[in-house]
Amino acid sequence: GLLPLIEPAEAPRWWSEPIFCGWGQMRYDYRRDHLGHENGSFINVTSYCTELRYRNYLTALEQAGIDPGTVIIDMGWAREAARATPDPDRWADMRGFIDEQHSCGRRVLLWFTPFVAEGLPVDACMTLDGEVVAPDPTSPRYAEILEAELNRMLSAEEGCLNADGLKIDFSQSVPSEDGRFVNRLTHFAALINETDHSLMYPRLSAGRSNLIRTAEPLWGIELLHRTMSLVYRGAKAAKAEAMIVAHTANPYFADVLDVLRLNDLDGDCEDVLGVMRN
Repeated sequence: GLLPLIEPAEAPRWWSEPIFCGWGQMRYDYRRDHLGHENGSFINVTSYCTELRYRNYLTALEQAGIDPGTVIIDMGWAREAARATPDPDRWADMRGFIDEQHSCGRRVLLWFTPFVAEGLPVDACMTLDGEVVAPDPTSPRYAEILEAELNRMLSAEEGCLNADGLKIDFSQSVPSEDGRFVNRLTHFAALINETDHSLMYPRLSAGRSNLIRTAEPLWGIELLHRTMSLVYRGAKAAKAEAMIVAHTANPYFADVLDVLRLNDLDGDCEDVLGVMRN
């Protein structure tokens, strides 16, 4: 009874249509082309997020009689993680691709993580001893940048991508002072790093005395909620029907996302529905 009651709004019908996410096929293709391996890191798979591959994926689905209502363009489409500019070597015309999907009656979501600082100035970031740790959702500079990038992703204005929502990823990567993951989130590889100490900052338990600096004294779950709030409000301002998918399952986050993501299943799994129900 501590949280405010949120009256559920009527969801747009397209939110309930089947979704095709390209990530699983990207990984499958990459392993097929690299002797069953991902060269030590699934981050390498992001090189397969290309316009040609997604066109081929949709052609294969159509030939099999499958017409997804929504397509997710997954990790690797952007030139820089914190920005909304498509990688020109992978996407020749993302706006054209998205508009084309709209003409087929489909919607398009873009993969996005608000936890990687690649492409951001220092004053938009949390820092430790002057070095960037991650985007800082309490920084007015970051809030300004994020709002502009969300508009570029979702608005139908000229020069914007006109996507229909976001698949938010890596919400477990909010920085910690002494947690399992203590990485300077300056690029994708740091999201999963547990061995490369050059990407890590010292834990408090190792004798560090300085704390990670944020513009406002906010930390822990409140920092994550602030991040999701910035994303959600900015997305809805750009496109009111935008679908925000995230794996923040705690009811405290009911006001900052629309669809709960149950995450991936890696490896062998004979009881997919059982795992998902759990």
